[in-house]
Amino acid sequence: MKQLLKKYGILAIGLFVLVLLTFQKCHINRLEDANDLQKVELSTLQDSVVAYTSKTGKLTYKLTSVEVDRDRLKKSLDMAGFDIKELKERDVKWRNITSALKAELATAGSGSTTLHDTAFINNTDTIRAASFNWNNRYLFLSGSIIEKKLDFTYKYKTGIDIINTRKGKNNRVSVFLSDPNAIVTTGNSITIRQKVRWYEKPWLWGAAGLVGGYLIAK
Repeated sequence: MKQLLKKYGILAIGLFVLVLLTFQKCHINRLEDANDLQKVELSTLQDSVVAYTSKTGKLTYKLTSVEVDRDRLKKSLDMAGFDIKELKERDVKWRNITSALKAELATAGSGSTTLHDTAFINNTDTIRAASFNWNNRYLFLSGSIIEKKLDFTYKYKTGIDIINTRKGKNNRVSVFLSDPNAIVTTGNSITIRQKVRWYEKPWLWGAAGLVGGYLIAK
């Protein structure tokens, strides 16, 4: 009789532990859900860009970086300003995203260049014009002025180094720009936390403990 009570006692304890773990996991998931989305919402509502000067005098920008669970990926992307339809059009499968960075750059400056007189002949007249060509290694302008009309082409390019570092549970995304006149005006980053593997789930270990306890009691 004692052996039977002991066996069923261990079984009852195992069941209680399993139910407790399941309840705790559900509660944690709800808290993580709310916490993940709040973090993303705060990162987009607040000014998330901090600028500081490196030892060489160049500006570096630190962007807010949050970590969210994969189950909340779609809603987190929406909050951070990523349009799911646009991602599909860019041939990006949002379910496969492991991290996402959204930033906006701005640049300003001035310059001067020499106008070069030129002329060309159409069907009836000889038309005088002036052409120009200017660049500062990042912004390239070229065009012509014909009868008070300015036509031009432009090209802008700057190197962008994005480095993600981790200290404890915090992520920091550092952005370095080659163009000294360019600045990062807004930005945030999302890192997706992978799902817990099936063999890491607490209910599995609870069930294993239950079966093990039953076999030992038997």
